[in-house]
Formats: sequence, structure tokens, C-alpha cells
Amino acid sequence: MAEDPVDLYSLSERIKRVHGDVRELRTESAQTRADMCRIRGEVLGIRADIARIEMRLDTFAERLDDRFDQLIEWLKSELRRLESQVAPGEIR
Repeated sequence: MAEDPVDLYSLSERIKRVHGDVRELRTESAQTRADMCRIRGEVLGIRADIARIEMRLDTFAERLDDRFDQLIEWLKSELRRLESQVAPGEIR
């Protein structure tokens, strides 16, 4: 019977350490969940930024296409004008 209190004492110390570890794990788990929520929010913000950038790039590409089309039409009209000014075999 002399050994029982010693074993119970060491067991109670172990239980106290386990309780402390569990509290620490709960705290870390709560912090991890909070970090994950924050990161999810940041990811959503980044996705929204990417969507806005894609829309702006699409708009820019359309404007560039329109501008090139205008340039091509201008060049065609200028070439037609030059052709009309040039007589066969001579330049005015």
C-alpha cells in the first residue's frame, strides 16, 4: 500500500500535464481556425482582384483590336488614295 500514493501522485501529475497540453492544443486549434478564416478572406479578395484584372485586360484587348481594325482601314484608304494619284508608270 505504500506504493499506491506514489503511483496515484505520479498519475495525477501526468493527468495535470495532459490537461495542460489539451488546453494548449485547444488554444492553438482556435488560433489555427482564426488564421484559416483570415486566409480564406484574403484568398477571396485576391480572386476578386484577379477577376477585375481579367475584365480590364479583356476590355483593353477589345480596344486594341478595334484600334488595329481602324488602323488597317486607314491604311487601306490611304493606299487606295495613293493608287488613284499614281498614273500608270508615273508619280505626281
